[in-house]
Amino acid sequence: YQIRMNNKSSISSFGFIVKIDQQIVQRAFHRLPEDVEMIRDLCRSFADNELAPIASEVDKKHMYPKEQISQMTEMGLMGINVPEEFGGAGMSALAYAVSCEEISRGCASAGVIMRFQLETFKPNLWSFLFSLTLVKKISSSF
Repeated sequence: YQIRMNNKSSISSFGFIVKIDQQIVQRAFHRLPEDVEMIRDLCRSFADNELAPIASEVDKKHMYPKEQISQMTEMGLMGINVPEEFGGAGMSALAYAVSCEEISRGCASAGVIMRFQLETFKPNLWSFLFSLTLVKKISSSF
């Protein structure tokens, strides 16, 4: 990829040239809902201050960033799109995507851990919690 920043940017990829008007790109990305912008700013700050300084070491030494993942859990990021009734933050898929992007910007390993947590365990967790809720409703009706 080749990107030249000016009023019009040229992106060369696989022999194709695409012209992008920077004003259109900026308009497309400034219309995030307020709650998503708040999450983006929170994750960006966390990524810059906590993840970026350790990212190189994590990758070189194949480390698990335990302290940072614990902080992400405390911030609610590890359950950002899990419904509130199941202990999550109950935010949108857009909030999830934006938060993953910002976390990955700081440390790709932390981003992968976050995505793995949400995409692998969440469906099983939801299924279990839904079943548990259903059993409680059925048993309380007797």
